[in-house]
Amino acid sequence: ATLQDLRHLSPVQGDLEVEAHRMEALQVQCAAFASEEGVFSKAKQLQEMCTLMSQSLLPAQRMASELSQLDGEISHLEGQVESARTKLTSCLASVAACPSDLTLAATRDTASAHYAEALRTLS
Repeated sequence: ATLQDLRHLSPVQGDLEVEAHRMEALQVQCAAFASEEGVFSKAKQLQEMCTLMSQSLLPAQRMASELSQLDGEISHLEGQVESARTKLTSCLASVAACPSDLTLAATRDTASAHYAEALRTLS
């Protein structure tokens, strides 16, 4: 007997048929599995996107932190340059008021050297 012939025999045919209520229950269960699979798929996609975002944001956060630190250092150096310039301007005015005072001239030269060093450091 062929497979087709076997399918039509009563005992085999009964085993191959699925009752209507059982078929409906299986369809509901299949829909639930498909829905769960969709949820797991979306969750995996979300996890991948979060990983990609964190891989992008961490270097950006580090760079922002480094830039903030550099801004602080530059502000400090600019303050030193401004302070040295103010001191040099004061010394120049003192020397202009009393050009024969050698102490003032030496102070002016020291202030000029500090100002030049502050400019070099800032550059």
